[in-house]
Amino acid sequence: MQREETSQTFDKRTVSLRKFIVCFLWLITGLKCTTGLPNREFTVQTGGSLIIPCHYERKYIEHKKYWCFDAKGAYNYCSILAYANETKGKVSVIDHPDQSFFIVTMRNLQYEDTGSYWCAVEIEGITWDVTEYLHLTVQSVPDVSVVSSSVSGHEGGDISVECLYSSGYQNKTKRWCRYKDQSCYTVGRTDTSQNSSVQIIDDGRRSFTVLMTGLRLTDSGWYFCSVGKQEAPVQLTVTGPKCTTGSANRVFTVQTGGSLIIPCHYERKYTEHKKYWCFDAKAAYNYCSILAYANETKGKVSVIDHPEQSFFTVTMRNLQYEDTGSYWCAVEIEGITWDVAEQLHLTVQSAPDVSVVSSSVSGHEGGDVSVQCLYSSEYQKKVKQWCRYKDKSCYKVGRTNTSQNSSVQITDDGKRSFTVLMTGLRLTDSGWYFCSAGKQEALVELNVTGVLTTEGFERNRDYLYLEVWIPAVVLLMVIVIVMSAVILKKHNRNELVTEVNRDEASDAGNGASSSSALAENDVTYTSVTVQPKTKVSSPASVENDVTYSSVKVQSKTKEDEVAYSSVFK
Repeated sequence: MQREETSQTFDKRTVSLRKFIVCFLWLITGLKCTTGLPNREFTVQTGGSLIIPCHYERKYIEHKKYWCFDAKGAYNYCSILAYANETKGKVSVIDHPDQSFFIVTMRNLQYEDTGSYWCAVEIEGITWDVTEYLHLTVQSVPDVSVVSSSVSGHEGGDISVECLYSSGYQNKTKRWCRYKDQSCYTVGRTDTSQNSSVQIIDDGRRSFTVLMTGLRLTDSGWYFCSVGKQEAPVQLTVTGPKCTTGSANRVFTVQTGGSLIIPCHYERKYTEHKKYWCFDAKAAYNYCSILAYANETKGKVSVIDHPEQSFFTVTMRNLQYEDTGSYWCAVEIEGITWDVAEQLHLTVQSAPDVSVVSSSVSGHEGGDVSVQCLYSSEYQKKVKQWCRYKDKSCYKVGRTNTSQNSSVQITDDGKRSFTVLMTGLRLTDSGWYFCSAGKQEALVELNVTGVLTTEGFERNRDYLYLEVWIPAVVLLMVIVIVMSAVILKKHNRNELVTEVNRDEASDAGNGASSSSALAENDVTYTSVTVQPKTKVSSPASVENDVTYSSVKVQSKTKEDEVAYSSVFK
């Protein structure tokens, strides 16, 4: 092992010097100041790792702990490789004051790591540190080892540990011991309590097996297989009981590639609690994986909570063979109390054992619905039922009157299906049901809607006037007004055009009458002056009062034009 001469080593030797003086004084009185033989011996394969627990008394919880090494077994000159809760090189030391021990982990061990080690608690002053002496040998093949250095089990369950030893230890005593109290068990069976025991079986060759049954939570801790003086550490962890409910409360089979909707009811007091959908292929609730919480979708799983009805629905799509296993509808409870859970088991196979033609049916209040449930040949003689999830009320083959005007009738054809007929439906019949044959279930959601009564019809007719006819009449009036405005505008435009045409025609008529006198000549007046008269003249004199200053006649190709340069009247 690569080591550095650090200040820690110097401090250790300084402290050791003081303690050596004490030891020297003891030597004068005849006391021997040597460590003696190691308390524990280990062999580890080259390149391997080793985890060692070091126990101490509770009164030393606040003291410093360290891991020390010396190749020649001299504690006074050992090098501190690491103090508690630090890692140096390939050595880590972790203190567990709540359990009164610290753990030393050494990795990638080589031949030069062979030597003496000490679990040590530092004591201030001239008093010796509290130590435990161990010896480690690193070699190509360990003398004693275990297949696994860490095992776990459930309360009430069993665990087994396989301990291996070399041929040189074939005739040595085999034991299974606990570090904490150094209690050991030898080959054979030992009952440790009314329901638990430790049994050791030696095959006489190269291994022996330890079987612990009826595990208790207090069995957790560090143990070791020992053969002669050689040890191999093993950590045992015991958790709470394996939470299986025995057989699942509900059992389903679904066709490969199919879907499934499952309702999960809960008490109203859990309305505000978290809900989730959990899965484990081996039916161990303690180790189930939460696939989704309420009101979220993950992968092919959706969970929707309906707090007003005290249930949540789980939808799983595209189910495959690997989805076979145990599931739990669960409500999360804070603290150390177990969550409230209901176990279900789902099997995905090529053809379901029990199924329905339709998983959702609907009807009107007072009406009827029928549901066809299918089952495989092996369920031919099983009890057939139609059950409601909410109150777990079930109906078997035959007719059952559920009220004065309603009934449930189940008819089994004795082959591969049975039919459920519900008559006189009530609004309260809405909810989740299932067909069952034996323990297998197939889910059905029933929705019952209301019907229109005479009073309701009259009320709806009034609403019809208010909501349909009045808006329709208003719309029609708007259309009429708009069209009238368009027509009126168009009519006014036509009248205007007619008026203009009429004016043009009148002008054309006047032009025609004047042009009759001047049919052959166009007259152009260059200037006209009207002079007032003093008296009324006779028609003859009126004509004579007009004086033409000049008249010029221009010849035209068609007709002559008369041009008046000036006219005085």
